[in-house]
Amino acid sequence: FLVVLRDPTEAAWVLWQRLVTEPRQHSAYGTSASVLHAYAEGFNFSTRAAAEAAALERCLVAGQHSAAGMSLSTSPDLWRRCVSVGCGWDGCVVGAGLFAPQLRAWRISHADSRLAVFTLRELRDRPAAAAARVRRHLDLHLSAASAADASATASSPDCASELLQQQAKARVAEATALPEGAAGRLRAFYARLSAQLRRELTALGAPLESWRHTDAWLWADEE
Repeated sequence: FLVVLRDPTEAAWVLWQRLVTEPRQHSAYGTSASVLHAYAEGFNFSTRAAAEAAALERCLVAGQHSAAGMSLSTSPDLWRRCVSVGCGWDGCVVGAGLFAPQLRAWRISHADSRLAVFTLRELRDRPAAAAARVRRHLDLHLSAASAADASATASSPDCASELLQQQAKARVAEATALPEGAAGRLRAFYARLSAQLRRELTALGAPLESWRHTDAWLWADEE
């Protein structure tokens, strides 16, 4: 499995824009129109993000009996409960950026060696190295039936790197025009979960130190 992370503040903004411009066709909670009306009506991104972050923080603090200002450590079960309470549906744009409990859930279900984690800016800024990591990871887990496809991909590393970079640049560009007020509030919220996320990434063997200059959000709690 290949996992790509991005700054969760940017991710929330991108998800919000997609929700208000491309409504989902189906939802476990009703039609897309009714769900989006209840979720977005009367809110812009800044007000929705602030309300959602506050509700999630209250739930997470209560769930682990943490003092205000301390770092948070969230289990998969607590994350699911707080997303349900704080957002009211499975399209929660702020809750989606709580990566640590989601990675933990994957680690519970699968061996750590089956998960390889990348960041979006790694794909954009160091595409050749990222493509090489992708190939090494897939080589460990591909079935014999996929060997021919893997061989074809490996024979054109420059094309793979270029495609990765193009796609990553496009995804990074989606986060332009992020409202500064909302960004500050969300960064403060996500910072409290940074330490747990780094622990999960360390357990997965992610190249954390190589991300320091491109993904400073992972160390937001140290600022």
